Formats: sequence, structure tokens, C-alpha cells
Amino acid sequence: MERSDPIVWFLANRDLLMGYLAMHGCRQVAEDVLQEVFLVLQRQRGEMPQGAAAGAWVRGITRNLALKAMAKQRRRVVPLSGAVLDGLEAAAAEAEADSEQADNLAALRGCLDQLDGRHRELLTLRYADGMSFAELATRQDSTAGAVQVMVSRLRSKLADCIRLKLGRADHGPA
Repeated sequence: MERSDPIVWFLANRDLLMGYLAMHGCRQVAEDVLQEVFLVLQRQRGEMPQGAAAGAWVRGITRNLALKAMAKQRRRVVPLSGAVLDGLEAAAAEAEADSEQADNLAALRGCLDQLDGRHRELLTLRYADGMSFAELATRQDSTAGAVQVMVSRLRSKLADCIRLKLGRADHGPA
């Protein structure tokens, strides 16, 4: 998962967080918690732990503030248990991962569409049909080494294209 600005993540996923908090039972308390989360993010801007994903970090802050708010509201509202909040956190993380996977797949499809027909066919035969480099070489009247180099270059080209489509500036795996 990419590391991004927690405030940007918060703003893009506010509805997801509101749904997470609204399970508490009181929309006003949920709104108050979201405002408090935003204030914490403003105060702690730049303090996200090294290697942390913005979504997980923001959800952790949200969870902790929700638990504090629930402790204050115990007499008025029956709060969700920590176990239920943990389950909701797991579901939110899974939904975020599914969304990221769908974005990656859409980017891959778009990048494959940009390849010329023979390059797209070469990758399809290699990865969808499982043909070996030797089989591909025979089919293309080439050597296995040359086909392997071509596939490697095409994969690198696809990875760069995917990173560009997803707005990732890093040079790590797409």
C-alpha cells in the first residue's frame, strides 16, 4: 500500500469513516469524532510513523477517538465493543485493499490496451496461457533468450505505465 498524506486520505475516505463511526448509533457523535480526527491530523501532520500507510494510521486515530467518545457516552448510548470495532476496522481495511486492487487492475488493462497487438499477444500467451519462453520462441521464430528479454522489457514498460496511471512517483513494484 502506498504511503500518502493522511489528510488527503481522510478527505478522500470521509464517507467510509463516517459509516464506520455511525455504527456507534449517534450521527452527531460520529461527526464530532470526525472533526476531532481532522484536528489531530492537522496537529500531527508529518508525524506519521515511518512505513505506515495513511489509511491504517487515520483509521487507528479514528478508532481511538471513537473509543474515547463512547466512554463519555456510555450512559446515553449502548456502545459497540472493542471487538466489534476491531471487526469493522478489518472490514474497512479489506474494502480499501479491494478498492486498491480494482484500481491496479483497471490501470493494467489500460496499459495493456496501449501495447501493440503482437506485444499484447506475447504477454497473453506467456501469462494467461502459460507458454514457456521456448514455446514462445518457436512460435515467434526467435530464441528463448530474446523472448525472455522482450517479455522483461514489456513488463517494465507496463509497470511504468501503471505507476503513471496510479500517480505513483516511486520506482517500486506497481
